[in-house]
Amino acid sequence: MNLARFRSIEFAGAIAMMALSIPLSGCGKVWVQLKMRSSVSSCLTATMYNAIGSGTSSDPYQICTAAQIQNLASSSSGWSDDFQLESNIDMTGVTISQPIGNSTTNFTGIFNGNNYAISNFTLNDATNANVGLFGVVSGNGTSSGIIENLTLTNANVTAGTGGEVGTLLGMLDSGLVSNCSATGTVTPYEYGGGLIGAAGATSASVWTITHSNANVTIVGNGFCQEVGGLIGWVNGASTSTITDCFALGDISNTFGLTGGLAGSVGGASVVNSFARGTITLGGTGDDGGLIGQLAGSIVENCYATGGVAASNGYIGGLIGLLGNLGLTQTIISSYATGAVSGGSNLGGLIGYDSGGTTYTGYSYWNNTVNPSLTGFGSGSSSNVVSASTSAMQTQTTYSSWNFTSGTGIWMMPTGGVNQSYPVLQWAGNQ
Repeated sequence: MNLARFRSIEFAGAIAMMALSIPLSGCGKVWVQLKMRSSVSSCLTATMYNAIGSGTSSDPYQICTAAQIQNLASSSSGWSDDFQLESNIDMTGVTISQPIGNSTTNFTGIFNGNNYAISNFTLNDATNANVGLFGVVSGNGTSSGIIENLTLTNANVTAGTGGEVGTLLGMLDSGLVSNCSATGTVTPYEYGGGLIGAAGATSASVWTITHSNANVTIVGNGFCQEVGGLIGWVNGASTSTITDCFALGDISNTFGLTGGLAGSVGGASVVNSFARGTITLGGTGDDGGLIGQLAGSIVENCYATGGVAASNGYIGGLIGLLGNLGLTQTIISSYATGAVSGGSNLGGLIGYDSGGTTYTGYSYWNNTVNPSLTGFGSGSSSNVVSASTSAMQTQTTYSSWNFTSGTGIWMMPTGGVNQSYPVLQWAGNQ
């Protein structure tokens, strides 16, 4: 069995290192080395990323300082190793030469933030693609290609003419992002997200993004084709999923596919997730409170509450454009409450459904906020239902939705930031 990584402990007058024999059920005795606080003290004074530890899953390199992050970013030979943060890190005044991992040498190791934060990370890359703290990550998501338990605060990432731009990660080609979050700003040229620029280099890519979120302000700068509050461009196999995630930041874009959670989604599924940011598009695009464009994918138990405004295009409270190239997609038990304006096809829920979409269960949109609209700018389904604000704040409106306490999907809050509309049980009253 894999042993949990033990946090450093400190005893007054203890020796620097000790070993204990611990009986584990079914395993006999396993010798576990417990690291004393002195090893963290050594980590705090080291400049090399590999000063403490051996870079394996059982003994990861310890990262404690901005200098070690800087050293790791410039040392591609370490991008297949395993790491663990042992303290919060302030990156103020520290410049990294490039992201950790790129298209030539992906980051394929494990980076465990250990529930610490990296603050004030700044990267301004005028020419390259795959821009973020990490550039390109790939792996199987169980023993390689994992970014987990990491918080970025006040991260600021700007791209020149490159694509795939996010605070945490430019491109998740394959692997896992779990329990990660970010605040700050992103200024993308193309394919930008509050947390991740893009996921899935091909339609066969397998990856997972789970229990992660972003509260990042995004301002498109140039040809911003696909931009989202959490992730810009999503591509992947049907087993690839975004689950239990949310985005809160506002987005201003000039052109393209823009969504409060994701700019475009193809192949992968978006489940039990939501977005609250406001979207403002100066030009033409497909824009939705949750997703700009969805094709060949599933959206299940999701919602969007932010307003969506554009000069022209397909604009929907939940999704701007559904379907493309004859693909089929499914919308299951979701809702939108934000104001929708501008564009040539405006819908309280869907801007334009080009066909091939199945609506399972009932999905709802707010006709008090959008009194002049229907559920679709173009398209129709008897399972897409208009409801007033008061009705949408009443549990009995949501026919067949699962509100079972403790084991269900949804719950009805009293007031709070979601104004008494349904929220997801895993997220609580956020």
